Amino acid sequence: MKRGVIFVILLIIFMPINFVNAELIIVNHNAVDDFNAGNIPDYWINQIKEQNLLVHWVGQSHSMQIVTRPTEPQVYGGLELLEQIDPKYAVEIECKLTNVDETNVLHIVKGQYMYGRWYEPWQCRFGDEHYWANEEARQFTENSISQAAIEGKPIKLSGWAWSFDIVVDNMALDEDSTQITFNDERMSTYLSSLERFNNNTENTTVIYLTAVTDDNTYNGPDYIGYRGWRVTKYNQEIRDAAIQLDDGILFDQAEIENWNVDNTERRIDYWVDDQGITRQLELRHQDYNGDGCAHGNPEVCLKKGKAFWWMMARVAGWDGTPACHIDEDCGNNQQCNQGICEIQEPYCGDGTCDINEACYTCQEDCGRCGKIKYTPTIVLSPYKNWWNKLLELFVPR
Repeated sequence: MKRGVIFVILLIIFMPINFVNAELIIVNHNAVDDFNAGNIPDYWINQIKEQNLLVHWVGQSHSMQIVTRPTEPQVYGGLELLEQIDPKYAVEIECKLTNVDETNVLHIVKGQYMYGRWYEPWQCRFGDEHYWANEEARQFTENSISQAAIEGKPIKLSGWAWSFDIVVDNMALDEDSTQITFNDERMSTYLSSLERFNNNTENTTVIYLTAVTDDNTYNGPDYIGYRGWRVTKYNQEIRDAAIQLDDGILFDQAEIENWNVDNTERRIDYWVDDQGITRQLELRHQDYNGDGCAHGNPEVCLKKGKAFWWMMARVAGWDGTPACHIDEDCGNNQQCNQGICEIQEPYCGDGTCDINEACYTCQEDCGRCGKIKYTPTIVLSPYKNWWNKLLELFVPR
C-alpha cells in the first residue's frame, strides 16, 4: 500500500507541467486591452510563427471578420488588417492544406477535408452543415484534423465561426439540413459535437465560440426583441459549457463586440417578453455599425483580430505576464529581451563583483587592486667583510 502511495506521489511530481497547469483560456475584451497596451511579449508573437502553429477556421460570412476567404481576396478580415498595420502580425490563409507553406507567419486553413466528395479533397466549405450540424459534417471535421496530422501539418486549434445562425429566424440547419430557427436541440448538438471533437482529436483543441449578436440591421432592441434574447441566452449556455472544462478555449466574440471601440462601456438593452419578464440583451455595440468588413466596420474586425493574436500567444505558451519594455521593468540581475525578463549572465561592467571576477580581471566592477609594498629581506653574514672570507679560502697564509 505504501509503495502505491509513493508511486502516485512520484507520478504527480514528475507529471508534465503543461498537464498540471492546464486551464481554460477565455478570450474577451480584456485580451484586446492587453494587445493595445503592448502586454503581449514579442517573444511569444515570434513563437507562434516559429512553432508553425496552424489554425483550422471554418465559417460563413461573419467568420471573415477575423480572417477572410482565400476565394475573396478583396475582403480584409481583422488578421489581414493587423498585418497591414504591422508586418510582424503576418498571416497565411489557404483553403487547401497542401498550399500552406510560408515561413514566419501564422497559418490559417479555411478548408475541410472531403476526400471522395469533391474533385479536390480540401474544399473551402463554410456552413454548419460542413462542420457540426449533422453526422457527415462532424466526420468532415474529424477527418480534416486527422488528415492534417497525416500530412505533417498538425492543426493546433479548430473553430467554427457563427454567422446569423442564432440571431435570425430560419437560419439554422437541422440534422437533415432543413432550414429551421435555432432551438435547444441545435444548441445541445453544437455543444455535444465540440465535446466529441475534443475527446476524439489528439493534440488539437476545438474552440468554443459565442455567436455574433447583430442581425445585419441597426435597429434597436424593440425590433430585434425575442431574437436578441435568443442569441443572448444561447451565448450564455456556450459560456457555461466552456467554463465546465478543465482546459480548452472560449473565444467570446459576443462579449468583445458588446463593448465599444475603446472598451470603456458596454451596450445594455432590455426587452420584455410575452410573460412580462424583462430580459437583458447582449447585442453588438453601435460603434460597429457600418460597412467595410463582413457585416460590420473595420473596427470590430480589428478588435477580433487582436483578440485572436492574444489567444495564439497563450496557446504558444505565454502565461499572460505583461511584457517588459525596458530593463528597469525587470528585477535585479535581469534584462528585458523581446518583452521577456531574463536572468542576466554576469559580465564585467554589470556593477557587481561576481565570484569569477577580481580586481585584476574586472577593475570596473571590483575596483583597482591595492599596491603591495615589497620589502626585501637582507640576510647579514656573520662576516663583516665577505671579501676577506673569500681570501681566507683561497689564499694560503
